[in-house]
Amino acid sequence: MKFTILENAVNSLDIAIENFQLFYYGEEDSLSAYSDSKHKKISLSFLENAIELLLKAIIIEKTKDSLSIFLKTDREPFKQIVDEARELSEKNGLKLEDCLIQNTSMKTITYTQSVRYYEGLFEVDEKVRGVLGKLGNYRNAITHLGIDFTDKPDELLCCFTETFDVIFNNLYPELLELDEEARYYFEDCDEDFMVRTPEGVDSLVGEDGYYNNFFDFTHELLTDLSQEIIMDLCSKNPDKRILKFFKTCEKIRSHTDYMEYFKENNLDIQKEGDTEWLLCEYANSTETTYLAPVYSSYYNATIYFDDSQVVFIVPHYENKIYHYMETIKYPVLEEPENVRQWEKDLEDGKCRALKLSAKNLFEVLKSWCEEMNDILAD
Repeated sequence: MKFTILENAVNSLDIAIENFQLFYYGEEDSLSAYSDSKHKKISLSFLENAIELLLKAIIIEKTKDSLSIFLKTDREPFKQIVDEARELSEKNGLKLEDCLIQNTSMKTITYTQSVRYYEGLFEVDEKVRGVLGKLGNYRNAITHLGIDFTDKPDELLCCFTETFDVIFNNLYPELLELDEEARYYFEDCDEDFMVRTPEGVDSLVGEDGYYNNFFDFTHELLTDLSQEIIMDLCSKNPDKRILKFFKTCEKIRSHTDYMEYFKENNLDIQKEGDTEWLLCEYANSTETTYLAPVYSSYYNATIYFDDSQVVFIVPHYENKIYHYMETIKYPVLEEPENVRQWEKDLEDGKCRALKLSAKNLFEVLKSWCEEMNDILAD
């Protein structure tokens, strides 16, 4: 049986995620260096293939041209193949592109060509363009050059999670908007409306109303599973320049006057688990509020949230603190991420830029502490 383009994309994505889980979670059969490298290679190859097929499906629906992803369709013998495929399409009610791919003589555009075509059809932002380009480069490096990124594991892991991010937040919604039929392929349910999930087989629609398919895994990966590991790995990469922020946080924790002030104002300055990331807990007799970090791997920036509201952002590539004076929600993980949002917010007067220093970080935390005192006193 031949797959349609969408079915093939789903199948490749399923294989990519299955092999990603094997080396990411450290299953028993993937503990050897060879097995680990094998699963990385398989996962990256099929992830690129899934992206290519998703892009082709989007291109066809956007252009309303089934021939847009095929090469030399106006030349013989391909012109005759197209004519025969049209007859088959009309006879069986199938999409023309799905009839064409059944003929192995037909050639389609490459991954790189698909990315460029897609970029020409949509207003593709810097992150999506960068992630898709990185995926192609990494797939080439790991499959053709034998580079397994053991010296910089954060870069490979970020390549995976950022690609899952783009699938979840960009490609999948765009495809559904263009082609409602795609929903049925991606749900991948059987005759009893059961699907495979990270926890096993479950009903198509969960009790929470969300679909249980591998997009649930992507959602779980982006929101919970990857953050701690990525933050730990990236902090150890000197190119990320996160150590400067850690040293600043340690100066705060070791400063007697700063810590005395926080203690008197109900603020507990901690470390995030066993890491050096700053975690703040504000607690009075009735309320407890946390100021906790989320790391944006693509932009190499740490965003500190209080109940989803941004308090400050540290882009590690420039060692600055962007302190917010207005209520802003930063769309990360479950929504498409804005391109260096803090720069636009600075232009709009929603935040101020400070040099990364212990004194400035103290002033930012002090300001937040005073705000909490005022809010909870009302």
